[in-house]
Amino acid sequence: IVVLSAGGIGFFAAGLGFKGLLVAIGATLAGAAYLLVRDRTTFGMFATTVSLTFVLHKSLSAQALNVSGGAISIFVTTFDMMLLGLYGLWLMEGTMLADLRVGMRRRIMWLPLVGALFLLPSLLVSQTPLLGFAELTRMGWMYLLFVYVAIRVRTRRQVEVILLGLGVFAAIELVVILLQWRTGGVLGLSFLGVPTELGERVTDTTTLGRPFGTIIHPVFMGATMSAVGLLALSVALARKNDLARTFAWITVAGALGAMYVAHTRAAMVAAIVVGLGLVAHAWRRGDVSSTQLWRVAMVGVVCGVAALPVLIPKFEENFGTGHFFEEVNSRQELNVIGFQMWEDHPVVGVGLNNFEQVMGPYQEYGVIFFNNPVHNLYLLYLAETGLVGFVGLLVTTVALVVPGMRLARSRDPLYRAVGRGVVAVVAFFAVEELLGFSLRQDIPLAMLWLMAGLAIAGLNLAERGGERLRRPSRWVLPDAAAKEQPRPTGTEPPTRSGDRPTRRRARRAVPLSMAIGALGLVLVGPSSGAAGSRSDLQLVFSATDRSTGQTGIYVAGADREPRRLTPADGRFYAWPQFALGATRIVYTARAGLPGSPTSIYVMDADGASPTLIRSFAYEVAQPKISPDGTELLFTATAPWYPIAGLYSMDLATGDITNLSAITRPTGASDADPAYARDGRSIVFADNLRGSTQIARLAADGGERRMLTADPYYNVDPDVSPSDTRIAYSSYRGPGSPRSPGGGLLDVKVGGWQLVSRPAVGSGPELELTRGENCTVRDPSVRCS
Repeated sequence: IVVLSAGGIGFFAAGLGFKGLLVAIGATLAGAAYLLVRDRTTFGMFATTVSLTFVLHKSLSAQALNVSGGAISIFVTTFDMMLLGLYGLWLMEGTMLADLRVGMRRRIMWLPLVGALFLLPSLLVSQTPLLGFAELTRMGWMYLLFVYVAIRVRTRRQVEVILLGLGVFAAIELVVILLQWRTGGVLGLSFLGVPTELGERVTDTTTLGRPFGTIIHPVFMGATMSAVGLLALSVALARKNDLARTFAWITVAGALGAMYVAHTRAAMVAAIVVGLGLVAHAWRRGDVSSTQLWRVAMVGVVCGVAALPVLIPKFEENFGTGHFFEEVNSRQELNVIGFQMWEDHPVVGVGLNNFEQVMGPYQEYGVIFFNNPVHNLYLLYLAETGLVGFVGLLVTTVALVVPGMRLARSRDPLYRAVGRGVVAVVAFFAVEELLGFSLRQDIPLAMLWLMAGLAIAGLNLAERGGERLRRPSRWVLPDAAAKEQPRPTGTEPPTRSGDRPTRRRARRAVPLSMAIGALGLVLVGPSSGAAGSRSDLQLVFSATDRSTGQTGIYVAGADREPRRLTPADGRFYAWPQFALGATRIVYTARAGLPGSPTSIYVMDADGASPTLIRSFAYEVAQPKISPDGTELLFTATAPWYPIAGLYSMDLATGDITNLSAITRPTGASDADPAYARDGRSIVFADNLRGSTQIARLAADGGERRMLTADPYYNVDPDVSPSDTRIAYSSYRGPGSPRSPGGGLLDVKVGGWQLVSRPAVGSGPELELTRGENCTVRDPSVRCS
């Protein structure tokens, strides 16, 4: 029986896959802990906090893999399951409903729900409502965490256990980060959804590996470690000489070390600035003396001077390179897009978590961080949810910061440290999110809400101990729970000034000042360095060198000096097209005569890193990459499908779909494809019957419809950013557009006019050029 049972368990486990096996092992350990541990609730709090180190996800809806600024799907995580387990234990104890009824009497517990209501109007205008619901679902999990910690943490010991869990979390992350730093690899952690290789910091001469621990990006890791480090710093300043203080200082040093090796500039600077403010508050409250500060300052100066030979090169690697200013420009470009999106949709935005779904038309001139959300949380919420949603963000911020500010006035050193630390964490994120969107990622977001709940739990405990922190307590626990709580052991430390009325008024004004300051930072207009200035315009084209007969791909800018990007190796390079926000160029190459096998490549915009996408046994042409970077569109003359068709290839899986065959299964003559700005449709030239006309297909190949119907030869269409007009070349000269005796691609150079017309319905047609032969003029003369 034992052997058969073991075999059955092994067979079941083998079919779970690696992630499933990890979950099964975790569930087994959790079950064992439930049977062996006496205080299951307190142990569960510790285990759930530490579980943030290794978080697995299970999607319950289709994944939008092009989204990086929010939830990609409706999903649950192992952390969510741990949280549900804690609620289950609470329910089994029989006090959950009574505790919730009493705990929710604090009006501030309802503020996050009020803030969430302000986000709902944006769902009515969103292009992809599912993504908005996915982000709201994640917010719901965070609210459950907030409520549990705020109401369920009822003893001083539980507060200390959660703080210990955060320290253990930081210690594990530090070990993983240091190992990644030393080995240059990710330690096989890709099953967590993290990248398969380290991030990079680009300098003028090389690239530096950036470890990220078990969190998906060094920036988000830096934000998380900063939050833990600031809370640890607050505890270290409040505690006297004991083991807890030593552990807190080690946690602070570990957080700084992790950020140092990962080159997390924004997090490091924001954490240091906020940390200095935290130390100033501890000094004012009497937690540290002036003598101690002077000693630490002197030691810091000596150590800093000794470390200058190391720190100066590190500073130059992060702030003194040309690539640093390119990163600044890239964020500036995204800020411009964020402002433009908000100006177009000022009230309710474009839809929660829909920034990347609608940003295609705003990237008309290309950006460095193509298809990335704006790196500013305030602008992200303004663009996605408008002023209405931004008000909700400010309301939620009040729920995060006010309990900590009240708790920071507690007489108990531990509770005072927690309150002060939570305020510091909120202030840190208020600064750091000016250059990022860490609070749209799972682990930093969970850290913030856990700490906010801990502040309310500390406030409840302090008020139960007899303190009056601004107003009488609304918290009354059942008698059985009250017996668990010992009286606070701390005494009121000497302060440097009393609580005068003016000081109290100033404290009350802090939340309003933070809100006004954040709004002011957001409403500062973008600088003049907007993307797409004329001096930045680039033209990419293919040409033949008359002296050698070699074809190649060239780029030219405002200096009118073409620069060759491809080698003179005898191959025929053609059909270059900027892609991914003008950061890459997609093109074709073949070694034989026209009609021979062709390959599609992509390279950097400066010609570096040419990469083969796919080789074909037949001729392909006119490649385009979709606005979201997930699909490759091209024309092909495949032998099994006459004459020519449009095809798309999934860049993740390599699967190819014949788009033309969906509406014309026996054959077509489609060419010149171009994506609409939102990527949902394709315009192209349809040459199957008589004259060539402009047509439109859905991106999946359905819904073919003609956009023109005239006697002309219409080719090379494109769609306006507003999707309301199309532009195309139209031959309106005498006879055929093909040169006498020429091949299929040999056309006349005169008689072509640039035409614009409405993309839908009838409307006036605009002939924008006269059809002159521009090849016979002097280059200095404009050809119109």
